[in-house]
Amino acid sequence: MKRVLLVEDIENTRVLVGRHLSRKGWTIEGCSSAEECFATLRRDSRFGVILMDVGLPGMDGLEATRTLRQSVEWNAIPIIILTAHASANDEKKAMDAGAFSYECKPIDFDKLLRKMDAAITSPT
Repeated sequence: MKRVLLVEDIENTRVLVGRHLSRKGWTIEGCSSAEECFATLRRDSRFGVILMDVGLPGMDGLEATRTLRQSVEWNAIPIIILTAHASANDEKKAMDAGAFSYECKPIDFDKLLRKMDAAITSPT
């Protein structure tokens, strides 16, 4: 399913990412916090992938990812972490939290799209 939930607190980034992905056939729904992400998923959890920013207000993206992984309803949705932090330790933290993959900002959209396609075709 080429439907993505984009969890990003910076509106300009949501718009930019949304435009790029929609041009490639993805349907995007955006939200600006972990709490809004959970509310969106309670309404409709039919997403092929979640793009999760780390630096969110309130609950950060890594904690939100851990919470989603512990949820019976949402634990199978692949999560790709988006972050400006590019160290190997940051990537390890993301993967330890339960992310499917990790992508640094500024975003390489060709690379991100390959990861998103892999996420929706990967067996859960």
